[in-house]
Amino acid sequence: MNLIAKSVGIGFLTAIVDPPENIVRVDLLDKDIPHFVTSIAYRSSHIFNPLQEKILNSIRTSLFSESSPTKL
Repeated sequence: MNLIAKSVGIGFLTAIVDPPENIVRVDLLDKDIPHFVTSIAYRSSHIFNPLQEKILNSIRTSLFSESSPTKL
C-alpha cells in the first residue's frame, strides 16, 4: 500500500480491504471490464492471518465462480 500511496504503484483490492485515507478506491464500472492476469505465490509453510485468508478465499471464489480454466 505504501507504493500506491506514493503514486508509484497500483493495486486491485477486494471489498474486504479498507484502504487507508490516503488511498482512493476507484470502482471499475465500465461496460466491458478489462481482464487482468494475476499470480499468487506463497511458501507452503506460510500461515495466513485472518485478513489474508479472507482475501485468498475471495480470489478463489471469484476464479471458480466464472468459467475459468485457471486453478490455484
